[in-house]
Amino acid sequence: SDVGTVERISARGLTARAFIERFAAPGRPVVLGDLAPEWSAYRRWRRDDGEADFEGLAAEFRGVQGPVVNCNSCCDIESWDVGEYYDWAAAQTRSEQSRAAATDRSSLLYLKDWHFVHACNSLGREVPYAAPDYLAAPLHDWLNLYLDTDAGGEDDYRFCYAGVKDTRTPVHHDVLFSHSWSANICGRKHWVFYPPEVFLACSDIRHSY
Repeated sequence: SDVGTVERISARGLTARAFIERFAAPGRPVVLGDLAPEWSAYRRWRRDDGEADFEGLAAEFRGVQGPVVNCNSCCDIESWDVGEYYDWAAAQTRSEQSRAAATDRSSLLYLKDWHFVHACNSLGREVPYAAPDYLAAPLHDWLNLYLDTDAGGEDDYRFCYAGVKDTRTPVHHDVLFSHSWSANICGRKHWVFYPPEVFLACSDIRHSY
């Protein structure tokens, strides 16, 4: 297929063998449909209009800590009460929708790299999603399998991201040059993939992006 085309397929009926042969082994991106709507997170975290239920999320995760980055200053990361972050996001969204006041865009805050599975475990709650076998351990998610077992479970790479309009992640590669999957519960996220041959053009002399 054309290098600029990302295939979109149904996740239902996709076998592990087919996923590996068509996408994982050749390193080809793919959009899997009809997967996230089956999760309880999809039903619980969305309002009837399809927008994020920030108020409900604030109540559910108040008291849990998570990293918040200011997208306008790149590296300015602070630890926030996740409930307070969702309070902020709800206020930002209401301001934009009502247009009653100018929304402050000087601090474009993004809940980024939040260890969501750890948060659920600390609250004694079930993780509200389940990856299919071809995206889960041991077949695909070997890194978290190692961290959960041999490394004692003190760290992981199962992150949750939440933001308002224009929040973003800068140019990067996945941890340890691994391959990640991501699911949208609500909203829209624009992805840009760069081929390996443009690596040097995207990095500085220290090979930092």
